[in-house]
Amino acid sequence: MGDWELRFAFGAVAAAVVAAAGYRRRALSEDGAIAAWLVGTVIVAFGGWWWGVLVVLFFASSTALGRIGTRRPEQTRDVRGNRRDLVQVGANGGIAALLAALAAAGDRELLFAAFAGTLAAATADTWATELGRFSRVAPRSIFTGMQVAPGASGGVTRVGTAGAMAGALVIGGVAAVGVWRDWAPSGMPSLALFAIVTGAGFSAALLDSVLGATLQANYGCRVCEEETESPVHRCGRETVLLRGIPAVTNDIVNLLATLGGAGLAGLAAWSV
Repeated sequence: MGDWELRFAFGAVAAAVVAAAGYRRRALSEDGAIAAWLVGTVIVAFGGWWWGVLVVLFFASSTALGRIGTRRPEQTRDVRGNRRDLVQVGANGGIAALLAALAAAGDRELLFAAFAGTLAAATADTWATELGRFSRVAPRSIFTGMQVAPGASGGVTRVGTAGAMAGALVIGGVAAVGVWRDWAPSGMPSLALFAIVTGAGFSAALLDSVLGATLQANYGCRVCEEETESPVHRCGRETVLLRGIPAVTNDIVNLLATLGGAGLAGLAAWSV
């Protein structure tokens, strides 16, 4: 059995275990678990072992943070709940899977930097959201500076911002360890990759907030007088558009942010 076949077999089994665990812990819906299995298999098979470590780190840490504490009703703004479905998995991991697939025939060193950048962006954004729940200070819009409701798109707090930086640092650090130990491809020193991936991930998380405060669709429930990201409020009633573009959902914003993380890291690695 060749190296690719071995990675494919191992990746498929490992991704199935992780996806099944996520489904049992209600972190993934049924179609989300299938999507997670596909993403994980592609990343390990076409990218490599350390590529898989990064994606498992993102998923495991995000799931663990999401299970800490209790969410207040105003922090649950989507009727889809807290289980990641196919669309959400694709928005957070689709770019990573694509970059890993391209690495089979492209510049692996450059693509690994972009891959780490997209996962740093996804991790930074998720950590910001999960840790921001514990802020004792109301969030403010990153665009206007005005106070917004907890959980509102584009709202930031010091705790959430620190969480974003921590998430980017973790992915950047683990990616750099892989380069330092020759477990991951790179044409630059590990410290340079660490700085690039961390900076790209944090910057992309800020981009996510800016897009959430400007272009993302936000709706209001006339009965509950609450804002939501969904055309249907959790009470079951239809909502009205308050601001943003209907086609720009939270999933689109997440996709654009991960694409931004990949682009920033890839461009910086190419320039170095």
